[in-house]
Amino acid sequence: MIILSLFFSIVGVGFLFFESGALTPIVPQGPLESFMGSYVSLEGVVCRKFESKGNLFIVIRGDYEVEVPIFYGLKESLGRVPDLGDWVNVQGVLEEVPQEYLREYWPKFSLSVNEAYEIEVGEIHQAFLDKTYDYSLSRAGLVLCLEGKIELIEDGTAYVNGVGVPASEEMSIADRITGKVLVVENDHKLENIPIEMDLLPADVVPLGNVVLQGESYRTRGTVEEMRPYYSGLLITLVEDGRSLEVYARNMAPIFFRDVICARGIFKEFRGRELLYVGSSLDIVVEERGIEDPVLAMSAGQRSLVVANVIGEDMVGKHRVVQLSVSGQAINCHLYCDELEDMEKMGRDLGLLEKGSVIVAYLEIIEKNGLIESKLIDFLPYYK
Repeated sequence: MIILSLFFSIVGVGFLFFESGALTPIVPQGPLESFMGSYVSLEGVVCRKFESKGNLFIVIRGDYEVEVPIFYGLKESLGRVPDLGDWVNVQGVLEEVPQEYLREYWPKFSLSVNEAYEIEVGEIHQAFLDKTYDYSLSRAGLVLCLEGKIELIEDGTAYVNGVGVPASEEMSIADRITGKVLVVENDHKLENIPIEMDLLPADVVPLGNVVLQGESYRTRGTVEEMRPYYSGLLITLVEDGRSLEVYARNMAPIFFRDVICARGIFKEFRGRELLYVGSSLDIVVEERGIEDPVLAMSAGQRSLVVANVIGEDMVGKHRVVQLSVSGQAINCHLYCDELEDMEKMGRDLGLLEKGSVIVAYLEIIEKNGLIESKLIDFLPYYK
């Protein structure tokens, strides 16, 4: 009996050693095909995922690329559910993904996982990630080195070389971004996860140096001309003898002779080469236009003046208001072209009534030998 007891004890201990050895995962080396059906351990970054009927399907990419199905019951038992960008260590039986579930870029091997302890989730290990210069679904799990100017900010996303990253309040058009993003596939769509992101504010580029089509710029100049153009505003900036046309897609709160800073893309728009500004937030008034102390008196000259409206009249089919500028009375004609432009820019024509004080941009004209003016644009007195 003693001998039999010792025999069965030795067999039992041997069986336990055998079982524990069987449950020790293999770390594959070489082609995965030779480990089919084996209990293996693999690690990598979660680079693809999609969910279906409560089940989660992820792909990890490290030394190998494998699918890890996490079915509903197992998912509910996990302390932390793996997400895109997580570094995951998984233990499971290596199997082949059924042919009917394979799709473009999806790996053909999967790890069958049954217990929560077989999935360990950690933070991303950048040192183990390979780099790419191609932003596409095929590169999921690789790190894209990103460097360039912000060309667009839309719906909370800043775009650099066509790649979108989350926009912060500090970011503006033409600022330079240098960083890295992890390329991922989320529900069959291309996305990325920022890993590093450095922001360098844009320098002011002189008007004459805004020349490269498709390039984003930050520039500064004085408003010499502006008028409605399609659904936006066409502005001519001047500085140091150079000029540049700027198109603001939305009406901007600017006026003649304002010194403004504008950010946008230099491109061809409606047959014109110009700086295309997508948002009124990308135009900042740095200095308000300075009014002329006296009214110009030569035909064709323009003046920016503070004027009191002292009366009005009709001449033919157009309206004429009488203005007092520094105590000097002058007739000011409201012609159809300028009037239509002012209406499109949202000017309140009701302010052109007796008693109002306005900042008027006038052009001197001569009628019947008399010096008069026409109104180019106006604002309520802004001081």
